[in-house]
Amino acid sequence: MGNLTDMGVEKAGAAKRRNLTRLGNLSKRLGWSLRVAIGAVCLVLPLLVGLRFAKGTAGFSTMDFGMASCSIVGLVVMILPGTDASRFRTQLTALGIGCWMALGILETYIRVFDPFPILLRAGRIDLPANSRREFKSGGMPGLDPIIHVESNSLGFRGPEPPTPWTDYLTIVCVGGSTTQCVYLSESTTWPDRLQVELSKSLDRVWINNAGIDGHSTFGHLELLEQYLAAMRPKVLLFYVGLNDVDRNDLNHYDARTLRGRSRKDDSLARGIQRILLRTSDAFALIDNLRLHWLAKRKGLTHGESVGHQHFATRPQHLTMTNEARQLWLQQRSPDCLSAYRKRLQRLIQRCVEENITCVLLTQPVLYGEGKDDVTGIDLETVRVGEVDGWTHWQLLKQYNQATLEIAKEFDVPRIDVATQMPKSSKYFYDLTHYNVEGAIKIAEIVEGVLTKVLKPRFPFPSK
Repeated sequence: MGNLTDMGVEKAGAAKRRNLTRLGNLSKRLGWSLRVAIGAVCLVLPLLVGLRFAKGTAGFSTMDFGMASCSIVGLVVMILPGTDASRFRTQLTALGIGCWMALGILETYIRVFDPFPILLRAGRIDLPANSRREFKSGGMPGLDPIIHVESNSLGFRGPEPPTPWTDYLTIVCVGGSTTQCVYLSESTTWPDRLQVELSKSLDRVWINNAGIDGHSTFGHLELLEQYLAAMRPKVLLFYVGLNDVDRNDLNHYDARTLRGRSRKDDSLARGIQRILLRTSDAFALIDNLRLHWLAKRKGLTHGESVGHQHFATRPQHLTMTNEARQLWLQQRSPDCLSAYRKRLQRLIQRCVEENITCVLLTQPVLYGEGKDDVTGIDLETVRVGEVDGWTHWQLLKQYNQATLEIAKEFDVPRIDVATQMPKSSKYFYDLTHYNVEGAIKIAEIVEGVLTKVLKPRFPFPSK
């Protein structure tokens, strides 16, 4: 009986050893297959980069250089003999598998719960359709205690598109945070108030708010190409200037960032990046966080902790001599203003091509001249970035003047809001953004000119 038991144990042990041997062989095959695959990728990528560069069909960027260098190092690691190299490869492979598993978990979480809005995906503006947000204003005067922000099926703020579309005077307001008015609840933004004002004298008016925080005229061009041209509203209001001031990167960095379609001069790394951003929510989120960080460094974001701080409680002053002011203004690159003019021209040309009436609005700010009639704060010495309010206002006035000149040159309607808006914290809650009363004031200024412009152009029944 004991012999039978021993024989059974021995057979079971032999079977177990055979299974372990098979598992070990399978593991070795998988390891070699993975090693060959990784090695092939590490070999092919530098060859492709070099081939495309040699043929001159694509640019050679820092990303390409980094990718090729890492691939060469990876190839060397894959083919090194020895126990130590094998152990290092095992650890490196485990690390890679762990990273991909973590990325997969993050991808699943983002797709299921959608915790963060992804506004830019491989050059495509991804508008937050049918979204709702509710947050506190922090007790800032002139704002609602609880702020409600909603977007319709288009991804814009405002009412749903009317039917039939052609029977309405359709207007879309395009701009940055001063148009989006994220700290104003629904029905209290200046585009909302503008619809109320226009409806007093014009029938069947529909207005939507397409403002996007931080957007410049480059972003407006992308929005026009990707969405608005196909919508064909009758009128586009462009509230422009502030986010373009002193920016010389819009024709270079933003062009690479926002461009949605691949081109022949795209580098290999750029093409791979574009594919990942289009197919992966995790990569798109990481890229959006990167862009937000860059925009924050340039002062183009207006988050709660950055821009949305009440003017009366957070004033910072800077004293500059007239010589220092003039020197700073002289050091501003003329290319920035020249590029801004060209982008305005392109906006107007695209509107003409799509048979859309284009209206340009200059942009007001609180800082610049005189004293605030509410707080008594000197608006000329208020710090704006690295200079005082007077100096930055002189620079912004150059962009506002360019807006008026381009509008006159192309014979399109223009509204000089910058000179008509009073410099008073009665209407602003910080240096650039409007409170509820300020939104009403902006709407009144715009309506006063816009009604005269629209009545002869669009023969809708007037009230």
